[in-house]
Amino acid sequence: MAEGYETRGSLLRFDGGVSQARDLRIGSQIRRAAVSIASNIAEGHSRTSRQAYLNHLSIALGSQSEVETQIELASRLSMMPNEAAQEVLTLAGQVGRMLHALIASLERN
Repeated sequence: MAEGYETRGSLLRFDGGVSQARDLRIGSQIRRAAVSIASNIAEGHSRTSRQAYLNHLSIALGSQSEVETQIELASRLSMMPNEAAQEVLTLAGQVGRMLHALIASLERN
């Protein structure tokens, strides 16, 4: 799980692309969605039932998809440099794969 925190932290700390976004509103929305990923994982983990945890992980996965979509849009609309967008998309993809694996593991057990 430490790798997950590191990756989410990298996504949150990554300002190269988000702060370069011409439209600061989309940068703010990307940051909020990234914070939502970590917040929902933490909140779900503190719940007493596995189903509640899975629900929060699902919400975190939705926020991860939101980050990817907003980065794609910012890049396509030339609001964010392509190199910066690709770096964030790589990190967001790693987070998504970890969330999928965690959800699958919890659903199997």
